[in-house]
Amino acid sequence: MTAGTVTSQQPRGLPRGAARRLIAYTIVVVTLLMVLTASAHAASGPQTAHDQYGYPYPNAPDCDENGSSGCVADAWQFYQGQCTSWVSYRLNQLNGFSWNNSYGGQGWWGSAVSWGGHADQLGIARNGTPALGAVAWYSSGHVAYVEQVNSPTSVVISEMNTDLHNAFDTRTITPSNGWPTSFLHIHDRPSGGDGTGGDAGARLARNGGFEIGSSPWTVMANTNYVNYPSGTTESARSGGHFGATNTSAVGGGIYQDIAVAISPGDVYCASAFVRTQAPGTGASGTFAVWMLGGSSNENGVSTF
Repeated sequence: MTAGTVTSQQPRGLPRGAARRLIAYTIVVVTLLMVLTASAHAASGPQTAHDQYGYPYPNAPDCDENGSSGCVADAWQFYQGQCTSWVSYRLNQLNGFSWNNSYGGQGWWGSAVSWGGHADQLGIARNGTPALGAVAWYSSGHVAYVEQVNSPTSVVISEMNTDLHNAFDTRTITPSNGWPTSFLHIHDRPSGGDGTGGDAGARLARNGGFEIGSSPWTVMANTNYVNYPSGTTESARSGGHFGATNTSAVGGGIYQDIAVAISPGDVYCASAFVRTQAPGTGASGTFAVWMLGGSSNENGVSTF
């Protein structure tokens, strides 16, 4: 079964009513999270992972895991659509470090079946204790990502290719149902008070780290937006790319228009990470979320 950046964070929690359209607008990287809502279960395929979580390979081929026939490499040197590719995506997206197949500098992590032994070789903690952002490792040859820790014996994982045909799902596992051989603590995430780290629901903004260019963000006039590989002029906060602008023109920016069904009591959170190359003079802008299209409109705005 065998990655925008910044130094300040401006979160906004917006409770919401009958609005039906959510627009995120900012001149930098934006992440929108739906929290306190049910996760999707029994979903299928890279397209679903792309639509719900921004996985950058919606058209990953259903290739031969054993012979690699028809397989296509991803940005982290694994094969698209495989469990290792999905876990690599989440590690780079959420865990705040740069990860790929040669992480640790002592050979390849390779197929999922070898991850446990390779973690041991690198001195990475491997045990039966779950943690947010850890890797659930199955000695049968599968890895999954720990999305949420409900308790020491109840964990929500996300995973791909459990059916050997790129299927995608999130599910709750327990010691009696789907528990892994061990958890690999490669670079765990700091946990919130509830163990979720504030990321309990689906991620609505697509390509929040600009890993695949600017799409589906709309770049406004006078923005002078550029997508850079990490290390070109700066290092990305996570992943392999970041978005940048050097404009001083009023009105420049980027936004996403996201269609979503919103129910009374829902809570939406948005955050942006911003860093300037000119700390002496600084930078300024506006980060905003609009909820439009229902019987009433709402918005949250933060300046930086």
